[in-house]
Amino acid sequence: MKDNIYIKALEIGYEHSITGISFNEIVSELGIEENLSNEMFKFCFMTWFYSNFYNIKAERNLVENPHGAFIHNGVINTLEGCKNEKSFIKGESINKYIEYVELRDTRKSSRTAKRFSIASICIAIVAIFIPILLTQFKTESPKQVIVTENRDKIDDAQILERLTKIDSTINSTITKLSLIADKKVEVPVKKQAKVKSVKH
Repeated sequence: MKDNIYIKALEIGYEHSITGISFNEIVSELGIEENLSNEMFKFCFMTWFYSNFYNIKAERNLVENPHGAFIHNGVINTLEGCKNEKSFIKGESINKYIEYVELRDTRKSSRTAKRFSIASICIAIVAIFIPILLTQFKTESPKQVIVTENRDKIDDAQILERLTKIDSTINSTITKLSLIADKKVEVPVKKQAKVKSVKH
């Protein structure tokens, strides 16, 4: 949003606070010559200008009241002769302009900080979701794990079955050996032939 003519006039007056500036010079820099053809606008702007810029001749025509300084309608024609004379921005008006500039800069800084804050939040959100998105594009490792678990279960069953068979075979062998031992089978021994001695 562009500054209105009153803020711009204060800025120009602030820049010329040492050298001063005339009413006509302010009007020329603002480019509002055509607007002054409106008598009501001319009266309001001239009243505002000489309330915020000091001119020794115009100051005599200011009247103080509880609402601030203003110019009587009857003295407007008298002030026409002051329009080309240098006027100087008043101290109170300088303070108003400085307050405005500080407020404007604060708002700009606030908007900039808000943008950075939003950007930081967006980056944080993206950082949170990146790992989740990456896991969606990985190989189907969960399915492989499930298959592996099924294979493990099958292998365990086969191993248990084999161990059971081995245990059964061992028990059967032990039983047979026990039966043989209980029968006390005698092993026949061959008699050796007696050899007669020959007398010489």
